[in-house]
Formats: sequence, C-alpha cells, structure tokens
Amino acid sequence: MNPMRSLKSRRVFLMQALACMPAVALAVAADDKAKPADAGVEDYEVRLIWASNDESSPDPKHKKLDSQLTAFLKKSFRWSNYYEVNSKVLSVSVNEIKEAKLSDVCTVKVKNLGNSRLEADLFGKGKPVSNTKAKLDKWVILAGEAKNDTGWFVVIRKAPKSK
Repeated sequence: MNPMRSLKSRRVFLMQALACMPAVALAVAADDKAKPADAGVEDYEVRLIWASNDESSPDPKHKKLDSQLTAFLKKSFRWSNYYEVNSKVLSVSVNEIKEAKLSDVCTVKVKNLGNSRLEADLFGKGKPVSNTKAKLDKWVILAGEAKNDTGWFVVIRKAPKSK
C-alpha cells in the first residue's frame, strides 16, 4: 500500500468532514428549536376506579364517577356503576418515570414517551398486573381482577389545565 496515497485520502476525508460541520451544527440547532413541546413536562391525571352493579359503594369515601368517564367505561365494560377510590396528578418529563400509590394495594408507574405517548405499568399487591404503551388521545385504561363480580381500573388522561 502506498503510504502517500493513504495520507492524501485521510486529508481529503478530514477536509470534507470539516466542511460539513457548519451544516451539521445548523441542523442540530434547528432540531433543538423544534423540540420544546416534546422536551416539556406532561401532567397526567391518574384515577383508581372500582366498578360494581351495586347502587352504592360499601366505602363511603368512594365518589360516584362523573358521567363522561362513566359513559366511556360502559362502552367497554359490563358494570353499571363506577366509583373513584383515589386520584392523583403526576408531572412527568419526557423519558422520566413517576409512581403513584393509589391505595394500599394499587400502584401505577407512568413514563412519558413524548409526543402524547406514555407507558404505564399497573401493580396490584406489589405484583405486575398490566402494562401498556399508548398514544394518549382520551383515556388509557389498565384493569385488574376483582372478586364478587366487581372490577377495578386505573384510568389515565392528560390532566385538565387549571383555570
């Protein structure tokens, strides 16, 4: 192999690479300006719901659900009444995971994947129950088994903006 040719090839490559640097720097800077919405924090409303056909919950602390969410759940599930056990709002940065303990036995972990997408892991009694990755258009529902012809869900949506 000719050592001069190799040296010349390296110089040409180096000069071409250096010539491209300003264009690469501009492209990276433009890309950073386009991402502020993705790089922000997303607020998620996380609600633990208990479902039953009973007219009232055995726990007086449970609140009957608002009609909008009840109508949404009734499209997919067989119960006639839905009660909120607990709710929290999680502020989650892109690629960050936050955990919410919704009861003594129910915990959910939420990861903000950016672009209105999330990953959620539901745990019941410390054991994995459900996992989903989804685009957050309306509600994301994670469900667990229950006894006595009842059900429980964790529903997640973008938290409504404060007035």
